[in-house]
Amino acid sequence: MNIKLDAPFENKLLGRREIRFIVEYDGPTPKRTELITELAKEVHAKPELVVLRDVKNVYGKRVIHGYIHVYDDATKMKEIEPEYILKRYSLGGESSGEEEKEGKKEG
Repeated sequence: MNIKLDAPFENKLLGRREIRFIVEYDGPTPKRTELITELAKEVHAKPELVVLRDVKNVYGKRVIHGYIHVYDDATKMKEIEPEYILKRYSLGGESSGEEEKEGKKEG
């Protein structure tokens, strides 16, 4: 996986860095969790503090364009990011998909 970071922006008011990226890959399309892990290594941050905001595959190529937010701390991230984003990655939303599935099985 080849990662190129582009246009980093330090948003001090929100306590985060906003970074555009381009990923070239071989094989199957990487999962979101794999992208977060690899991008966290590139930006020298913990994976729990990296939030994928926009991910788009380029049609006919093995290239992904995207946008991430890298937070300084988790409390700021939980205050700013929408709840559905936090639930998507189990980053502190009120419930995860597994809990909802268990509730459906019981009832």
